[in-house]
Amino acid sequence: MKGSWPKVTGSIRFEFEADHAMPRIGKGCECRHTHRYVVTFGWTHEIQPYYGYTHEFGKQQAEFADVASRVSGKYLNDVLPMQPSAEVLALWLLAQTEPAYCDHVIVQTYEGYTARADRGLQRSEWMLFLSGHGQDPYSNPVYTLK
Repeated sequence: MKGSWPKVTGSIRFEFEADHAMPRIGKGCECRHTHRYVVTFGWTHEIQPYYGYTHEFGKQQAEFADVASRVSGKYLNDVLPMQPSAEVLALWLLAQTEPAYCDHVIVQTYEGYTARADRGLQRSEWMLFLSGHGQDPYSNPVYTLK
């Protein structure tokens, strides 16, 4: 009987700028403006004993770079299916990644604000919707208003 191998948490970080508008918030956020985002894609997995790592870093880095490029320099209101808060961005980024490679996403932005999305805490219908493969779970216009 094989015992489990030690688990290690790793992460890969990207930085980019993107524009968005938050019409429901007011206080200057309703107009289009730019933020600098720091995004961390993270995982906790068993070490592969033969190689000594959890995943092949190059493959993970390429996948995460591709996902980050979909929002880098973009107007987030045109990319995300809901009002583009840091929280929605974290969920959307997580939904775009392979579950085997990514367990959580952390988005850091203005004034040290941090939002974290963990795969194990999400309902599957929301992950399908955010990945572009499912219907809006609530189909209420208030959820999709940008």
